[in-house]
Amino acid sequence: KVLGRVPLIGTIECAEYLEEKFPERPVFPKTGKALEHAVEAFFDAVVFPKFFMPVLSLTYEILDEHAKPYFRRTREKAFGKTLEEFSPEGPVRDGQWKDLEAAFDKLAAIYDKNGSNVDFIAGGTNPTHADFYTASNLMWINCVSPEEWKNRGVEQWSNGRWGRLLKRLEEWENPKD
Repeated sequence: KVLGRVPLIGTIECAEYLEEKFPERPVFPKTGKALEHAVEAFFDAVVFPKFFMPVLSLTYEILDEHAKPYFRRTREKAFGKTLEEFSPEGPVRDGQWKDLEAAFDKLAAIYDKNGSNVDFIAGGTNPTHADFYTASNLMWINCVSPEEWKNRGVEQWSNGRWGRLLKRLEEWENPKD
């Protein structure tokens, strides 16, 4: 703890902390957290490398003018290229989006082990952290560019799995309790 605060370094650590503090709305299955950690690790290793180039350049476009210099400086340093080189319009960008869709298809193949009609990764009737993690990254795309979301047919990727997941998660967006 730092001055009464708890330093958190990753999304799963944040989720574990929130689960501890607010146990009435659990996001981890009672049987354990291994699946949640594995799905997030898979996402980070397989999907994120394909996610960054097209989505980061779109993210920059929606930032306010105050945030843009920091975002540009830190991302260009981290990736060793200018934001304009991340995802240039045309065949390069189209290829990046196809690669991103293919990465989401790999994740869908894992989800599909429960059956193509089962929406949540743990196979139950309630979502878990991994479902929220996946959905939040899909929502990131829609937030930074609804136009790209629509034009690229993201909701229909993986035989519509991701559109169904987002629809199923709507009831958790604004909980009544």
